[in-house]
Amino acid sequence: MSDKHSPSSDEARGRLAVFAAASELAALGDQLQRLRRTALALQAGGPAEAAAWCAAAPELPSILLVDIGATPHPLPALLELAACCGPACRIIALGERQDVDFYRQLLRAGIFDYLIKPVQLDLLADVLARAEHDEPLGHGGSARAGRTAAFVGAGGGVGT
Repeated sequence: MSDKHSPSSDEARGRLAVFAAASELAALGDQLQRLRRTALALQAGGPAEAAAWCAAAPELPSILLVDIGATPHPLPALLELAACCGPACRIIALGERQDVDFYRQLLRAGIFDYLIKPVQLDLLADVLARAEHDEPLGHGGSARAGRTAAFVGAGGGVGT
């Protein structure tokens, strides 16, 4: 059992920490400002730095953006990070790889989503909103399962 403060769902809404390449921190900070989001941490680094920060932080974030671009073996590093942050933290990975198999491996490992750098503002806004409401991609709306037909009539000649 951790003695750290793990905020309730209302209290945790919007707690965000960002660990990215130093060259991208300014752009991510600007995007977060445009989205009216404040970060508990906006630091240079990857999964290892994020895990160290989470281990020392008095409050854990509910959403964690972490750059895996410079990490040689991102899956084990992200699994370690997830163990440090706990199940309530939604980890969003940032990277350059455009590989569907890699994306699926990340999702199977429990990563909430993966964004390709440079991150587009509308995608970031969408992913952060889904992370706040714990709605994984493809689970938010109702899927169309088949056809629906409705027949309406009023008096005379409608039957048979």
